[in-house]
Amino acid sequence: MAAMRPGLAVQVPTTWERVGTGYSIDGVTIAISDLQALPDDPAAWLAAEFQARGTPTITAVESEAGYPALIGEAELGDTTLMIVVYQLLELGAVATVHGPHAAFEARRAEIRQVLMAARPRWGVPVTLSGLLAGAETTKGTR
Repeated sequence: MAAMRPGLAVQVPTTWERVGTGYSIDGVTIAISDLQALPDDPAAWLAAEFQARGTPTITAVESEAGYPALIGEAELGDTTLMIVVYQLLELGAVATVHGPHAAFEARRAEIRQVLMAARPRWGVPVTLSGLLAGAETTKGTR
């Protein structure tokens, strides 16, 4: 069995189609990044992502798992773009959602539920004793 890549685990309704590293329905696409080094200033990074595309509304939230996240959102013509930056300890993950404004609005509650329920997927099972001993892993631990 191949090792699972660290990233962001999301539970998307079965009506959404799997597309590459994300999901899509009615022209709305959610793309999920792998875990990566977090920028020194996530809010500035998020604002810069929108700079050439529009002025976002940026909101600080906490995921259901208790991790801080920043949500940036802007309307770009007839498209809505949302970028969520999750702070997962010293790492981060990014979810990007975009689609036609009408379809996005029709699925807004569903999108928010999926994104706020996201959890880190560390890639390997780790025990507390393993972390204390230098991040050793234990096979078979869930």
